[in-house]
Order: sequence, then C-alpha cells, then structure tokens
Amino acid sequence: MDRIELRPLTIGETLDASFKLFTANLRKLLPLAAVVLVPIGILQLVLNARIGSDFSFLESALTEPPDPTVVFAPLGRLLGLGIATALLSLLGTLLVQAAAIRLYADLYQGRDTSWQDSLTFGISRFGPVLAASILSALGIGVGLLFYLIPGMWLYVSWWVVVPALLVERLGPAQALGRSFDLVRRRFWPTAGVAALAFLIVYVVQQIVGTIVSVAVLPTTLVQPVPDFGPALAVTSAAQTIVNLFTVPFLAAAVTVTYFDLRVRLEAYDLELMAEELRDDDAPSEPPSGDDDPFGLDRP
Repeated sequence: MDRIELRPLTIGETLDASFKLFTANLRKLLPLAAVVLVPIGILQLVLNARIGSDFSFLESALTEPPDPTVVFAPLGRLLGLGIATALLSLLGTLLVQAAAIRLYADLYQGRDTSWQDSLTFGISRFGPVLAASILSALGIGVGLLFYLIPGMWLYVSWWVVVPALLVERLGPAQALGRSFDLVRRRFWPTAGVAALAFLIVYVVQQIVGTIVSVAVLPTTLVQPVPDFGPALAVTSAAQTIVNLFTVPFLAAAVTVTYFDLRVRLEAYDLELMAEELRDDDAPSEPPSGDDDPFGLDRP
C-alpha cells in the first residue's frame, strides 16, 4: 500500500490524522484489541458482579460485638482480586497499545501488516515496553508529589516513548531519553495533542457511563434490597467495549505525534524518500543456478 503522506502537522491536523488512521484500520484494530481486552473484561465483569451482590460482610459488621475475621476476610479477598484484575487490565492495555503502534508505524513505512503479526510483535517486545512504562510511571509519580507540575511535564516529555522504543528498536532507558529529546523542542504542541486526545477519550467514557447509569441504576434502586451486581457487571461490559476503541485511538495519537516530530526535527520524510530511491536504483540480482534461468519464480 502507499505510504502515508509525511508533512508537518498542526495540533488539529494531528488529531484529525489520528482519527483517520484509527478509523481506516478499524477492521484490524478491533480484533487486535478484543483478543486481549475481552477476556480481561469478562474477569472484571464476574468480579464486579460478585462484589456488587455480596454484602454479607456488612450484616456481620452490625452484630454486637462484630467479628473482624468475618467482617474483613471476604472484603479483603474481593479487594485483592480487584487489584489483581486491575493490574491485568493495565498490562493488557499496554500490550494493545504496543501492537497498535506497530501496526500504525508499519503503515507509515509503507508496509501493510496484519493484526496477528502486530500482536505477535507487541508480545515479543512487551518486556522492554513494560520496563519503559514502569520507569516512566515511577518518574511521573515522583514528579506528581512535587506540586503536580514536574509529573505533568515528565508525562508530556515521555509521550512518544513506546513508538521510539518499537520503531527504532531502543532499550527502555534509551527510549525515555529519545522521547525526551524529541518532545523538548515541541513541548507545548505535544502537550496540546496529549490533552485533547485524553479529553476526547474522557468525554466518550462519560457519555457511555451516563447512558449505562441511567439505564441500569433505576431498576436497581427500586428493589427492596438493592443488588448492585448486575449494574456493576453491565458497567464493566460497557467499559470493555469503550476500551476496544479508545486504546487504539490513543495509540494512533501517540504514533502520529512521533512521526510528526521526526518529520519536523529530523526531515524523516526526506530520509524515507532517499531510501526508496536507493531501493529503486539497486540492480536486480542475477538468477542463481539453472533451475530458474529467467527468474520467473522470484518475486
């Protein structure tokens, strides 16, 4: 397929290009995200339904005197499972992001990759991606402790860590440095893209959440003894469906920003054009052996 046109983009054009890149590849992105996020979503659905329906420990808390073992043991187990599934969801989101970025990056470089190959590549590079994410999360977390601003500055500075790591085959620490170097010369436009991309995701999440709440909460609250299990299960299912779209969209915004930075600061478009010219001018290899003297079997 033809390579995506590379040219400097404004903030609005970056978001528009991200949305077009995302929608144009939706048939690949949905199965890629679903194969990872849906099983995790089902686990969360079951757990949330269990939490919402089991309030037996509250009855024990009202007894005189309350038994701490009876009261807190079930709650502790549920909270432990909740934390475990939340971590699993974060890992799944990170994997989908990495695989989607690989798919987008291949399109920028003129390669049409299947979602299966993108997911396989994401799995093969998941260790470095996870390490870079942990390092950035630690740095951002420490920065947020100092009046929020250092953490926000680091978050924007490391906005393109994953595409730098995947496209340039860098290590985790190198990718952090590479992202920092690219973004520092275009900090505020990058911050604008990141803020608007997350605002779009937030609005979508709020709209879906409001619709689900209006649909399920009234029937739950009118019950003599409210059972929040079904409501929480429906909410989990809706959140999983939203994630199938929002995670690849954010990956598109990150990827478009990365390539825009390289086009602006490093003339990446000219570099790719030079590579194409070298490939076109390279002489074809002569046939080897006598089995195929005219090269009919070679691509």
